[in-house]
Amino acid sequence: MNAKAVIVGLALALGGWIATSASSLHVAPVSVQMAPGQSAATMTIRNDGDKPMRAQVRVFAWSQAKGEDVLDATQALIASPPMIDVAPQATQTIRLVRAARTPAVQEETFRLLIDEIVEPSATPGASVSVQLRYSVPVFVSAAGMKPPRLTMTANLVGQNVQLKVQNNGGQHARLSGVTLLSAAGTAVTLEAGLLGYVQAGRLMEWKLALPPEDAAKGPFATLNYRVNGEDFSIKL
Repeated sequence: MNAKAVIVGLALALGGWIATSASSLHVAPVSVQMAPGQSAATMTIRNDGDKPMRAQVRVFAWSQAKGEDVLDATQALIASPPMIDVAPQATQTIRLVRAARTPAVQEETFRLLIDEIVEPSATPGASVSVQLRYSVPVFVSAAGMKPPRLTMTANLVGQNVQLKVQNNGGQHARLSGVTLLSAAGTAVTLEAGLLGYVQAGRLMEWKLALPPEDAAKGPFATLNYRVNGEDFSIKL
């Protein structure tokens, strides 16, 4: 992976163990929040399969530019160990350590990439491949950090809802549970789970498709959504 790259992989919801039916790899928690002054945190990787599993753990600085999530190589947060072998039905603890000795002066954001590694086969020329990737957000809080303060616009253009969200606060905003509400009170879910994050001082945009069978339930008057678990709404 390049030192700078757009995040690739799964968009993970907050809370609980995360896995897919095709993999025995589970990760918890799926979002790490370090309190002001906290220098270390832990997370757990679990192997629910009947075969040994190998995983690679990497940390990247996470920023947002031009409406995209961007990863950069960093030594500001260290994951140990970086490569793990997990026996069947066993767990492995990963320790995250912030390198700086002074507290964060503003919220710091990272992404922890956990790759399930498939070992090369006996076939000549075979190489290591990644079977599954998890992308876990890591937030390091600063003392006196102001909460997110969002300016959102929502427009229904054809069969798409276009969202533009500016965060002028001092903390990230986690957007989820996006629904449309018609003038008659009919609700249409656009995103039941996690939509995405808007970092402090950043602008993000999304285009959400409205299925034809739901478009007929309009006209729509209100867009409901959640920010860090709190309900909000705006008029269309």
